[in-house]
Amino acid sequence: MVNTRSQNNAMRSRKGAPQNRKNKITTENERVLTRKFIFNEKVSLNTSSGDNTILNRTFQWNGDELQGFGTISSGFDQYRIRKIQVFVSSCANEPSQLQIPLSLARQAIYANASTTIYSAVDVTGGSNPGADIESYQNVEFRIPHPYQATKLADFTPRLAQTDGLLYTPNTWVATTNPTKLWNGLHTRFVNSSGTNVFTSAANQQQFNIRSVVHVEFRHPIYDQLTLIARSQRGPGPVVPPAGVREEDEPVKDRE
Repeated sequence: MVNTRSQNNAMRSRKGAPQNRKNKITTENERVLTRKFIFNEKVSLNTSSGDNTILNRTFQWNGDELQGFGTISSGFDQYRIRKIQVFVSSCANEPSQLQIPLSLARQAIYANASTTIYSAVDVTGGSNPGADIESYQNVEFRIPHPYQATKLADFTPRLAQTDGLLYTPNTWVATTNPTKLWNGLHTRFVNSSGTNVFTSAANQQQFNIRSVVHVEFRHPIYDQLTLIARSQRGPGPVVPPAGVREEDEPVKDRE
């Protein structure tokens, strides 16, 4: 009778190539955890030129502004933002019983017909180009859907820098530096009949910007004291949004 246990052991011993432990060296840990975060922001057209109401805005991202990023990152040494998708959706405007026709004209199903959104990915950074965005090689324009999300961008961001270097997309950042900015998306919203419909500076056309941010983490922290200290770290300083052009005139109430 064949000894089944001995046969199984013999089969296991033949699996795989023999390992010479003397030649083994430690290497970098390449295992990563990928998490998806959604960042919401409401913007409104805030300048005017002739009949146009305009918003020039450059979007950048950092880890600290993402809900739950601090809790997750406290267990890892490094992170990087791997991919960003940007969507825009319309906001309902405040109705007025005294100006029913004007209130209807302000709703997205009508107001969006005269609205164009120009967008261009720019991973090198810099101030918002304003009307010059129309000369960008990669510029795209869209009329936003009145009741569905319109996709503006899908790209791999890069770290913002001031020393003239363009970091590669696979650059990792220490989780102790969660306010590091990542570039970037230029946008320009133009409603060609905006001042005729949105006559009050306090009641302008608004949109929701939703960023789907894919973040990778690596090198788990196993030291308990470090993990507790990081989990108790408060949020970092708020980074103001980029891209506001000083030469734009604010929207004024129309008489």
